[in-house]
Amino acid sequence: MESSPSAASAPSHHLDDAAAAPSGAVVVHPEDARVVVTLTGDVDAALVDDLQQAAVDTSETGKPVVVDASGVDFIDSSGLKFLVRVATRSPEGTLTLAGPSPAFRFLLETAELTDVLRVVDEVPPAA
Repeated sequence: MESSPSAASAPSHHLDDAAAAPSGAVVVHPEDARVVVTLTGDVDAALVDDLQQAAVDTSETGKPVVVDASGVDFIDSSGLKFLVRVATRSPEGTLTLAGPSPAFRFLLETAELTDVLRVVDEVPPAA
């Protein structure tokens, strides 16, 4: 006869909550001549709402967009979709992506996104 699982082996709700919490961030910094979007941590499906809002916020300014990716640890298709969406809505039709890691750069090259994203080593100084 099988015994029922004990309370000790039941899943902990606080662990589930922590797993569902975003481990990344999206911050939009409007400047005089451009908008800088800072991405940090894991840029994934947990940030979809923030990424969508950032895309709207940047497109409403009509200014060129620089995305600081120097703090990105991981990016999935949600983050790539955000980059393409912002680039195609940018007044210049491109987006400057600053500081992606070597693995992130490889992903961009593999996905053939370097045609719509201008990749640089660091955030260019404001004009």
